[in-house]
This record gives sequence, structure tokens and C-alpha cells, in this order.
Amino acid sequence: MCCLLLILTPLASYYLISPEPDSHSSQTVTNNKESDYALSGKVYNFPNQIVLKGETGLPEGAVLTIKRFERDGKTLITKEEVKTVSDGYFHFTTDRLERNKEYIVKVMIYPHLQNESIKKKLGGRGENLKNGESVFHYHHEEMEYSGLMMVGLVNKIEDTTQYVSADFLMSEQEFKEVYNVAQ
Repeated sequence: MCCLLLILTPLASYYLISPEPDSHSSQTVTNNKESDYALSGKVYNFPNQIVLKGETGLPEGAVLTIKRFERDGKTLITKEEVKTVSDGYFHFTTDRLERNKEYIVKVMIYPHLQNESIKKKLGGRGENLKNGESVFHYHHEEMEYSGLMMVGLVNKIEDTTQYVSADFLMSEQEFKEVYNVAQ
């Protein structure tokens, strides 16, 4: 009984003293439209694999399309899909094709591929997405849609040393400016 009191006392005092989250706390989540649909992540460059990890503001089951291109940004090499898990996180792993080449990866959310609950959040054709840096427009079955896209670079690895480099995914415009790529 004594041990139980020692455990419960700090918990009870926390809720009695601070029943509501502090609005300046980093754990407070605001209902901001832009953060609701955020797409972010990193490209991890392993010697034999490429790993993409990130998160979205979308619920479990959102479909993300991963496209891998040659360094020119035009020649499509692979196109695969991955779904978000709880809390909107995603994880994608694929084999590195060639160590001495750079590739471009695009992580895309197409509203037409989503289930009904996610379409409701995005809008049937992505109309709830604001025209932010990661929003792009496309056509599917003669209808215009808005989706989300982030771009990353898969770096070449020139030696056999086991190390990992990581680069952030970024908007297509920022990617063009940073890497001087015409897409």
C-alpha cells in the first residue's frame, strides 16, 4: 500500500496542479490547416540500401507513392507505394541500384488513391490543401487534383566504409534551387 501511494502521488499532483496543457508547451498541438497535412522526412543513404522515414499529418493508412528517378529528374526508375502507420509515420526501404550514382526520390500523396476517410480530410480532389510549397497539381481521369510532394537526393557512395548519411526531404522548388536540377 505504501508503494502504491509513492507511485500515485506524483501522478495525482501533476494533474491537480497542471490540469490543462500550457499553450506555450512544445507538446501542444494547434489545429493549423498547414500542419494537418504536413509531409516531412529524411532520406538515409546506406551503402546498399536507401531508407525513407517521415511523417504526415494524415491518419494511419494514407497511401504514399515513392518514385525514384535518375539524377536528371525525368527518367523514372521505380514507383512503389507505402502506407502510413499510426500517428502518420511512414518507413520505406529499397535496395540501392548503383553506389556511384545519385538518384532523386519523390514522396507523393495523391488524393485519388486514398480511402474515403482520408479523402474527406484532404478533400476529394485535394481542395483542402493550401497552396504551400509542397502542394502540386496533377490530372487524373480528366479531373484536376492537388497533392503533396517532397523531394530528396540519394547520394552516391564512393567507398565501402559502412556509414550513413541523411538528408531532409524538401519542396520541389527548394530542391531545384539547392541541387540545380531542372525538373
